[in-house]
Amino acid sequence: MSDVHACLQAAKADKTAAMRLSGLDQQLTQLKAEQAELTKQWEKEQQEMQRLQSIKNEVRVPTGQAFLNLSWKCVAHYVDSTS
Repeated sequence: MSDVHACLQAAKADKTAAMRLSGLDQQLTQLKAEQAELTKQWEKEQQEMQRLQSIKNEVRVPTGQAFLNLSWKCVAHYVDSTS
């Protein structure tokens, strides 16, 4: 009789484990979908940040050597246009 009881306990444990595993599989699937969505959102935000950085670099006022180079280009252009 104890063998039957042990088999029943094992079957019950297996059923509980199977139910728990099923729940964990569902949770894993949900988390993977959430991760994919967050990754997609992050990539979109990264692209926007790169776009804004590019605009910022274009608009940035030149300083130091870059300013001097730009100044000489302006002077050269002015001299060429008045000649």
